[in-house]
Amino acid sequence: MVNERETVILWFKRDLRTNDHGPLASLANFPGTVIPLYVVEPEYWKQNDCSSMQWHFLRDSLRELNNELIEYGLPLVYRFGKATEVFEDIANRCNLKSVIAHEETGNEWTYKRDIEVKKWAENRNVIFKEHPTNGVFRKLNSRDGWKAKRARRMSKGLHEKPTKFGYRSNLEPGEIPITPIKFKNQNFTGNLKGGSVAAHEVLKSFIADRHKGYSKSISSPLTAEVHSSRLSAHLTWGTISSREIVHRIKAVRDHAHENPKLVNKGDLAAFCSRLAWRCHFIQKLEDQPSIEHACMHGAFEEVRPKHGNQNMLKAWSVGSTGFPMVDACMRFLKQNGWINFRMRAMLTSFASYNLWLDWREFGPHLARSFIDYEPGIHFSQLQMQSGVTGINTWRIYNPVKQSVDNDPEGIFIRRWVPELKNVQLNHIHEPWKMDVCTQKNNKCIIGEDYPEPIIDHQTSGREARLKLGQVAKSDGYAETKKKVLTKHGSRSSRRRSGKRNEPSKQLDLLKMDQIKNISKKH
Repeated sequence: MVNERETVILWFKRDLRTNDHGPLASLANFPGTVIPLYVVEPEYWKQNDCSSMQWHFLRDSLRELNNELIEYGLPLVYRFGKATEVFEDIANRCNLKSVIAHEETGNEWTYKRDIEVKKWAENRNVIFKEHPTNGVFRKLNSRDGWKAKRARRMSKGLHEKPTKFGYRSNLEPGEIPITPIKFKNQNFTGNLKGGSVAAHEVLKSFIADRHKGYSKSISSPLTAEVHSSRLSAHLTWGTISSREIVHRIKAVRDHAHENPKLVNKGDLAAFCSRLAWRCHFIQKLEDQPSIEHACMHGAFEEVRPKHGNQNMLKAWSVGSTGFPMVDACMRFLKQNGWINFRMRAMLTSFASYNLWLDWREFGPHLARSFIDYEPGIHFSQLQMQSGVTGINTWRIYNPVKQSVDNDPEGIFIRRWVPELKNVQLNHIHEPWKMDVCTQKNNKCIIGEDYPEPIIDHQTSGREARLKLGQVAKSDGYAETKKKVLTKHGSRSSRRRSGKRNEPSKQLDLLKMDQIKNISKKH
């Protein structure tokens, strides 16, 4: 029997919250039936950029969202399958008039899924209404003025939670599955907790204390674990909105004069600029979805083989390259589903320049490893750090220099590469330089206990620069570069940054406690 009351589906995707939620707020005092819906799509989870660690975070977030919606008397309805088929089934059971959701700038699969939903809605005479999200603009004609547009959107008031929105449907809510598919690796043990409560607790701790030192501490994996915001996964899955974060930080900065010792306005400003940077990169994928698969500058399409050295790819992906900082970072990432930006850049640089692997070949491994996998940032950064955009400097990170600069005492390395725990400081960054006697004394035989370097990083770095340089001399390169710059380039002038301070030689006990609290509680 069809329910004759006008029905709206509130389709949740990567916006798993009730605070500052445009689609939800638009239903304030709606007189009809509202179906809060989440569709678990198994085909999505079969894509090569999805993983069990992402699902665990999402599942936490869905359970909490359901608890929030129950307060309205409208529990979240879970359905398993293809979105259009789920909508069709619901439409056959009720007087469905519209589907409302947030715009999503996702991977190719979600892009095509949304196109299918739009076609289904048109054929069914159902209104499909999408609300903007973050500082990303759909159908943007030009990047000129983007920064001001984003600032205006961020400065608008937060969407208020409705006190009531609609009647409950007679649909059974269903249950969220333990897992949407059988993942190859089901044994994720990370402790990063999803949900809006966790998001607000992380933001609170960042504003209260952890933000101090942000600018100088986000490069080293030692200090970044504390001083980074750690909000990236929450932003990815929408358990908190960018705008709410901006508003919270603005309120704190506006009252900083009342107790200046508790607030570092410069560090909070630096973080807010990173939030804008986040939207800037997502906008690139929104403007040009093809960058998921194609180089921004087409001259680089054939510069690397589509299928590189598989032994090197495997060694890199499991953290067994023979370069301590590279291996420590990869192992940390595998365990935690997160690592700081500088080390992400180093991992990408090493794979693309030193191992000469195509970004499309190693990119899926990183995507699966990131709980905060954001396609717009991911594909833009893969290309940027691989030197194929045509508009960015070729940053070929020296893995030894990064090790010395960001882990001078080898604390991080010894923690995540226990094979090197007995290696003395003068060899911790380049253990292959130990002679046989020193290897025995340090209980670390290179080639047995820990691998030899799989590549000469200096030679491979020079060769990579030469190969890219040859491409840059090709006919038509400059003209294409101008087009890429016009479409995707930032319009803000670059500011010189001060010299980055080295990380503290020892993390004090308070900082170590903060690290444990962030990973275990949140």
